[in-house]
Amino acid sequence: MNLLSVVRGVITSVNQDLIGILKQSTGYGYAGDATFTGSITGPVLTVSAVASGALALGSIIAAPSGNVISGTAVTAFGTGDGGIGTYTVAPGQTLTSEAMTATGNGDRVPTYATTYRVPMQFQALSSDELVHLDSLNISSTMRAVHMNGDLQGLNRPGVRGGDLLLAPTGLTGARLDTWLVTQVMESYDASGWCRLAVTLQQPKRSQ
Repeated sequence: MNLLSVVRGVITSVNQDLIGILKQSTGYGYAGDATFTGSITGPVLTVSAVASGALALGSIIAAPSGNVISGTAVTAFGTGDGGIGTYTVAPGQTLTSEAMTATGNGDRVPTYATTYRVPMQFQALSSDELVHLDSLNISSTMRAVHMNGDLQGLNRPGVRGGDLLLAPTGLTGARLDTWLVTQVMESYDASGWCRLAVTLQQPKRSQ
């Protein structure tokens, strides 16, 4: 029995669920590496499908066919931001749609599996939980979250960073605030009901 589903009606009558995005850590990849389908017209690369990874500024574009000019690089984002969309590349050329690859600068970046429209019940941490987290030298804006799912914090043996919750908690001015799963406080049943301690992540500021 999933206990959260049993008590959710009572809880949400007082404190409404927030509907957010769950990003579960899958390990690490390399910035700018991708396998995709695209075409090039002049300086514009149009990506129509992405099999893996994400493009980045400076990614070197190639194709198994050898049709892409050697050294072709992404110099600016158009409508794309790593996935489907348009990018500026140099040098310009003309290629019909085909399989392509992108190779980045080798920087390691975290990778995630993303699930949309996930109910999340945000609450205050208990006094005992605050004392416990303080003993771990964790002092920041934190909340407790009840939700369904097999979530994890930092898992060094598994080479995984903590999972992320994106939710409209209204604390940073962003449409969705980002919360890092700091610790799984309780995991109640096989169906995946868990109580998490999460830490607010400050948005990156443009330089």
